[in-house]
Parts: sequence; structure tokens; C-alpha cells
Amino acid sequence: MPWQEETIMFLKEEFIRRALSKAESFKQLCSEFKITRKTGYRLLQCYQREGLSGLVPRSKKPLSSPFKTSQEMEDLLVTMRLKQPTWGARKIIRYLHNQGITTLPAASTITEIFKRYNLISIEESLKR
Repeated sequence: MPWQEETIMFLKEEFIRRALSKAESFKQLCSEFKITRKTGYRLLQCYQREGLSGLVPRSKKPLSSPFKTSQEMEDLLVTMRLKQPTWGARKIIRYLHNQGITTLPAASTITEIFKRYNLISIEESLKR
């Protein structure tokens, strides 16, 4: 018989099964699985609320990002970069500010937007 691989999910299921059987103290069970009692109770609550699917890890990514640069602003910045490919973020900020657009992201944010749209390459940066 081959060894059974112990995945995190398998350990969580084993913990829940033994916690529900109440054959041993909860504190001792948590100590054996090397988790805090707070974590043990959280696992038990998730299982009771959602079943096995409640034990699956969830993403910690926020559902919304209130300070994210708007798509319209990104489009404007990308358009400016395509019109003036030699201009960097600070020069574009200065130009747009002179045009009357005052709510602009930081230069570092604009640079990250350019990188995301592949408008800045490492090779170009090394030429200078």
C-alpha cells in the first residue's frame, strides 16, 4: 500500500472529522495539528456554514480598489505615450497639467501603466 500524501485539504478534513467526533479536547487537537484554537474554531465555523467548500482557501484580493486609476485616464495616458513615444511620465504629467487636467496619477503610477501596456521596455531604458 503506497503512502498517502497529506495535503492541506486532507489535514483540514481530518481536523474537522476529529473535532466533530469530540473524542479529545479541542485544545489538544489544535495543539496536535499545530494551529491556534482561534484558527480551529474558524475552520469549524466555515465547515458548518459551507461544508467542505468552506475549507478551500479564498483569494485575499480586494473586491474593489477605490483608488485605482480610471480606464479613461489610462486611455488618455496611453494615447499621449503613443503620440509622443519619447516622453516619460513626468513630461506627460507636465503637458496634461498645462492643458488643464489637474487630477493626474503619480509619475510612478503612469510608468507602471506604460509597462502594463508594453510601452516601456528594458532595452529602451538601457540605451540611454
